[in-house]
Amino acid sequence: MKRLILLVLCGFIFYKAAGTGYPFPAGSGAIGMGNTSVTRADVWSVVNNISGLANLQSPTCGVYYANYFGIQAFNKYNAAIALPYRNLWTGINISRYGDGNYNESFLGLGLAHKIRNVSLGLKADLFQLQITEEKTLHKILFSFGGQAELSEELSFGAYIHNINQAKIRKDLEERLPTVMKLGILWKPSSKIQLSVETEKEIRYSMNWKAGMEYAPVKGFRIWTGINSFPSRVFFGAGIRKYNFEVAYASGTMSAAGSTHHLTLNYYFR
Repeated sequence: MKRLILLVLCGFIFYKAAGTGYPFPAGSGAIGMGNTSVTRADVWSVVNNISGLANLQSPTCGVYYANYFGIQAFNKYNAAIALPYRNLWTGINISRYGDGNYNESFLGLGLAHKIRNVSLGLKADLFQLQITEEKTLHKILFSFGGQAELSEELSFGAYIHNINQAKIRKDLEERLPTVMKLGILWKPSSKIQLSVETEKEIRYSMNWKAGMEYAPVKGFRIWTGINSFPSRVFFGAGIRKYNFEVAYASGTMSAAGSTHHLTLNYYFR
């Protein structure tokens, strides 16, 4: 029991230091913009805010890899696919981070629907916690999100992850993180996007985030962003050619080091 509690606490320390979310955010674009993900609409919305899938233009799949502070045990792997079905969009993702001694995995399924300028989404995640010499734990987490296009230039997003506040184990008071996010996206021109977002995990201080995307030419994007808690700086870039998109982002935190994020997306049409 002491071993289990210690390892779980280590996992939560990593959650705050790396800002990974449990399991979001995902995708180099969101990371490069300072983890401002709640108003984005791409295949990684299945992780970041399920309602964003309803604003996609084509079916998409992607893979995402992240390395935190050069520590192999903190590597994260993620795969996602988004497909339309009648008036709905369906998203599936699988993610894992950790090593053979301690690892966490998510298998998620979500649905999103758009009514005029409002998109709503609901998602369920099967969470698995695996620790050496301990019984593997499984929990179901539910999440809900929405996006609204207030105008052609302004959008709003909101998301609640683990709305049911699932416990790690019945005999432990520690619960998996419940995270609430609110954000605004402003597009002052066809080449520039600015986002501001606030994130609150119910046990920790509020984190303010801001990011910018600049697209100087078609198919090429540059990102930068900042966070307040913990204080971090981000940058990244992405190139899209034909049906493929490759993107890289990095974040720096003076107390711990750098994080690296690589994404490959494929657009079916």
